[in-house]
Amino acid sequence: MAPPSTGDQISISYLHHFFEHEEETVAASIRHQRLDHARRDLADPAASLQGSVS
Repeated sequence: MAPPSTGDQISISYLHHFFEHEEETVAASIRHQRLDHARRDLADPAASLQGSVS
């Protein structure tokens, strides 16, 4: 199940409710996404020169 898009305005309690049946917490999900993006940027230095920040 994918979380709501970043443009949606939801409460923190609803966000945690959304993740209650997932295997990881909200914080862990965000951390994994950030690490995956950093790993991709490091693997392809040309991509990081384009200035894409997530």
